Amino acid sequence: LLPDGHVEVLRGGSKYNEIRTMLVDLHAEGSNTLTDVGCNTGLVSFLAHHAGFLRVSALDHDREAVAVVRAVAETRQLAIGAEYFTFGQRAIPEADVVFCGALIHWVFCLTADFQGNFTRILQYVAVAAKKYLIIEWVAPEDAALREFHHVEKCHNKGALHDTYSTAAFIAALHTVGTIAQSRTIGARTLFVVRTAAKVLESLGTS
Repeated sequence: LLPDGHVEVLRGGSKYNEIRTMLVDLHAEGSNTLTDVGCNTGLVSFLAHHAGFLRVSALDHDREAVAVVRAVAETRQLAIGAEYFTFGQRAIPEADVVFCGALIHWVFCLTADFQGNFTRILQYVAVAAKKYLIIEWVAPEDAALREFHHVEKCHNKGALHDTYSTAAFIAALHTVGTIAQSRTIGARTLFVVRTAAKVLESLGTS
């Protein structure tokens, strides 16, 4: 993060350049707030701030990562709030845009209690997205997923609702809104979903 607030991506440039473009476009359409779920050390949060978002909430279960985001935001006087958050244990703060990076393969059945149900996972995050959900899909052929065997380590493997597949994930996306765009880089795809008001109302939002 440069002194003028510009973000220079040193690794994974293609993916983060795509995210930067998405955020700039969504801000231009009128989105002004963003919640970054699983923010790590805040790269997407800083990109959102630089894109013009007026308020950014950065959430992660790693307390040290949260401390980094908070320290940088305070030092640079950026409108970014960072806090400890465990996926699935409480409501996600509402924002025009909710961003979920590469966490689907973790929360599918390993680190949260969603029993391999993509619809439940997506409804949980989409209910907080007043306009758009940006979510990264990690396909079964992804090198990291294959190396660490996330899905094979499921707590209740026999009780999974869905098969961990691209088709099942996309089908679940359609339950929370309309896919506005997608960008695929290797085995990962960034989906921008325009959330459906009727769906969100049925889940208890106004």
